[in-house]
Order: sequence, then C-alpha cells, then structure tokens
Amino acid sequence: MAIVVTEDGRVVVSDAVILMFNRAPLQVRVSRNTDRKLAIRWTLKNIVNGANQTTPAFEYSATLTKSSNRISVYANPDGYPNRFSGKGTCAPRFG
Repeated sequence: MAIVVTEDGRVVVSDAVILMFNRAPLQVRVSRNTDRKLAIRWTLKNIVNGANQTTPAFEYSATLTKSSNRISVYANPDGYPNRFSGKGTCAPRFG
C-alpha cells in the first residue's frame, strides 16, 4: 500500500485492490490529520470477485500513527458481517 500526502494536504492511496477495481490510485477523505495521527477513509463500489459475487461497496479506513509509522487498515464489505484488517509499519519516503 502506498499513501501519498501532497503538499496541499490531499491524500492519495494505491494498492493492489484499488488498482484492480478502480484502475488508478484513489484520492481519499482525510478524517483526521494531527501531529500524532493521520486517519483516512475511502470506498470502492460495485466490486465483483472471481466467483462473480457482487458487493455494492467496500468501506476502508486506515490510521497511521506518525511517531512510530504504525498503520492499521480495516475493510468492511456492505451487506456482509465480515471485517478485514491488517497492521504494519510504513517506510516513509520523501521527494
């Protein structure tokens, strides 16, 4: 996953799922951007998987703790009880 914060404060996210279903990186909504945390949200709509199952929307949220570069990502498919999650550490790059 790549999270890019532009000089004007916009945030763009790209990962394999976004590229598969959206075909391009996605500008996301910033719900919090403080000295401590960056919290973002985005939605992928009308997802059809390899078994031809359709999900109207997948709601994603991610929180980055700036001091440790730790990230938590959550995905919730509309209409299903499942909640998917992942955690890791980001490697900041500048330039």
